Amino acid sequence: MVRGKQTIIALIALFSIAVSAPKTFIYILKFENTERDESIDWLSQGFVDMLNAQLSTKQGVVLKNRQDLEVIMDNRSLMLHQPRGSKNLLLLGKYARALDKIQINLQLVDVATWEEADRRKFSGKYNEIPKLNTQITETVQTMLLPFTPKAETSKYPALLDAKPSPLDRSYARSSQEVSIGIDKSLESLEASMDIMTGARGVVVEPDFDKTGGEWSMDITSDPFISGDPDIAENTNMLIGILDKLMADPYEVSITRPEFIYSEDHIGKITVNLPVNFAIKGDVIKDMLTSLPYSGLKQEGSLTVFFFDKDQFAFPGELTKRIKFGKYRAVPVIRFFDNKGAVKVVIVDTPEKVWHTAKSNRVRYIVERKFAPLIDFTVGGWSLQVAMEAVNIPVDYSFMIDMDEARNLQRISLKFVPEHELETFLRPYL
Repeated sequence: MVRGKQTIIALIALFSIAVSAPKTFIYILKFENTERDESIDWLSQGFVDMLNAQLSTKQGVVLKNRQDLEVIMDNRSLMLHQPRGSKNLLLLGKYARALDKIQINLQLVDVATWEEADRRKFSGKYNEIPKLNTQITETVQTMLLPFTPKAETSKYPALLDAKPSPLDRSYARSSQEVSIGIDKSLESLEASMDIMTGARGVVVEPDFDKTGGEWSMDITSDPFISGDPDIAENTNMLIGILDKLMADPYEVSITRPEFIYSEDHIGKITVNLPVNFAIKGDVIKDMLTSLPYSGLKQEGSLTVFFFDKDQFAFPGELTKRIKFGKYRAVPVIRFFDNKGAVKVVIVDTPEKVWHTAKSNRVRYIVERKFAPLIDFTVGGWSLQVAMEAVNIPVDYSFMIDMDEARNLQRISLKFVPEHELETFLRPYL
């Protein structure tokens, strides 16, 4: 009896496989950054994630990755266990940037025969990533369409297929959003009516003063921010990104210092500290993907963004911070001994005032080797942000007594805004 049940179950399983709908198995690999542009390297996996998100809901499509491809290449007989009529397709992508344009190359390969099934080439704007993602998705769906097998109509009922919901989820979601939108509109209307009728006790004061027959109005505030909501939103995003640049703009790698015995100075050791500076890749990404810049100029590793005042309101405080160098930061390196006391301070700045400073508390060293990789300029009707995507290798060297060198235990590198240098260095001068 048990054996009979097992036989029936096996037959049902085989029958289900035989009548199940064919599938399109698509293997999506990371896109190739052909120019090895580090500022856009994040798109290599970003395009894959986007395609997976968009194609995951497409009926009949099964998404696969590199590991899945390696498995099926090691054992190609696995394709025989797939539903009859299924396809195995490999999607390869390449991309490169030219100024604000992204060139995309897509290739579709039949895994069973390794023959090219389709090839497409197009371009999009780098500052419009959502549109570029949509363009890629639509192109891939078009490429897949001829190779997506059509499910055969069976005279037998599908034993394991679930019935679709009679109500389209997208329709239900849209209805819910419309309902929420109506509720918010009613709330806004009620609030406006309450203010007009005085129900909420809101009194609107005039924004001008009248004294001795003279009317005056304060126009020193930032009038543009309270105007166009799009401009206000853009301005807030810009300030947020600039603050991020200010807080942590650079990637820094510090190599263990070299201790070189001096033959000319007995009892002295030269300490050489190699440091490499580079701008963070996500900073450029945020600038390109989040802000509607009006112009883009690229010369080699230098990228300059232009932000016009017709899309941004530049508050007076922001302009003042840029003009006075509050968005410029310089590296300050400190060497600590085994008791936690600062013994050596290295300041890398072009400001002459710090090159003439002296200290009796620590070994105070001033260099001018670091070059800022981010620069801000405000003039006319635009804000310019220049970014240099290069590495700056720097060696900081100084001579110290051998006994002091033995006690050095920790190194700290901190970017300090130029306008805060005096406060930061005061304990050491």
